[in-house]
Amino acid sequence: MKNIVTCALLLLICCYGYAQKIDMRVVYTTGGTLPKDGETVKALEFKIAAETSFISGSGTAVGKAIPGKLFIKKDIDSSANPLFRRLVMGQHFPSIVFDYYDDKNTNYYSITITEAFVTNLEFLTPECPSCLKLENLIGFVFKTIKLEDKIKKTNITWDISLMRII
Repeated sequence: MKNIVTCALLLLICCYGYAQKIDMRVVYTTGGTLPKDGETVKALEFKIAAETSFISGSGTAVGKAIPGKLFIKKDIDSSANPLFRRLVMGQHFPSIVFDYYDDKNTNYYSITITEAFVTNLEFLTPECPSCLKLENLIGFVFKTIKLEDKIKKTNITWDISLMRII
């Protein structure tokens, strides 16, 4: 029994060493209406799909890629009103960069979108007095998306308007 407890403690310590906190920050490059040093984002979601079908005797047919909106979830902060304004005024952001950091504050991955428009802005109210504070769920559409692996030093950019990798 003592050996099992010792092994469990060692396993827990080893797993803790490999755990990482991923902090997603968004940097708005818009000339001063939003914080230039960025704001913490709790979650980012981007879906892309392609229609597929299996054709008898021919294999698989894959259609063109169809991008969804990019959504972020974050606390209400200084960007809430400027984002609301851009949505109602139909104004775009030239570039938005989402930087991912590990537990040692190393920037290991970036997602950059260009010519981005806010298409959705939701206010998520806490459900109870002890729940988290008011949050925003924000949706964007954009012209290009660049995915950059900072560790492997690789990247790929997709121009949605041209429907090709550039």
